[in-house]
Amino acid sequence: MTTRPCRAAARIFLALLLSLFLRPLSFAEEKPALTPNPSPAVSYDAEAMRRWSLHEMMVKLCEDHVIWLRSLIVSAAADLPDKDLVRERLQRNHRDIAIIFRAFYGVDASDKLNELLNDHIAIFGDVLAAAKTADAAKQHEAAARWNKNADDIAAFLNQANPKNWSVNDMRKMLHEHLQLINEVVELRAGGHYADDIAHYDKVQRQMLKIAHVLSAGMTNQFPDKARLRP
Repeated sequence: MTTRPCRAAARIFLALLLSLFLRPLSFAEEKPALTPNPSPAVSYDAEAMRRWSLHEMMVKLCEDHVIWLRSLIVSAAADLPDKDLVRERLQRNHRDIAIIFRAFYGVDASDKLNELLNDHIAIFGDVLAAAKTADAAKQHEAAARWNKNADDIAAFLNQANPKNWSVNDMRKMLHEHLQLINEVVELRAGGHYADDIAHYDKVQRQMLKIAHVLSAGMTNQFPDKARLRP
């Protein structure tokens, strides 16, 4: 009479014991569910942007730009599966910058800048592809288009703020940016990783100068808009 209950209890105890040991194994075999890559319209919500000064926001967005630009260089050079996602993140950075310009120069100017910046990255993709194949003709052609795009951005900035952003100063500043990025691409493609990393510091310092020139120019032109109002 007591044997069956004991056996039943033993089986229950054994099942519980096995479940405790097997559960970690089953967890180890499970893979996290993949979720679609989030792609919000902008990286920072409007409320957060209102709390930051124009200069703080411009510095942040310019730093974001070179961070994700370098990520694209690394991903493209190694043909990593995240390169398209990195490119999407760069495009989001452009929308963030365009929002700042919209607050000062209106929707049309904002859309135009976003278009120019997207062209900037699209052409840069061709620059990377040409560098990877070491095709001199394609490298020259892509570089010419990239320089033309920089000139177009310089002209756009000068038209928006001629007093503070002379076309020659803007062109010089943007071409310096292209030169520094091209040097990073060459170092990365050549496997000179230590030099590549060290050179990125120059890229970052120069981009901070760009952030200062842009924010100072807008503040001088619109002193009543010292804080961003998206």
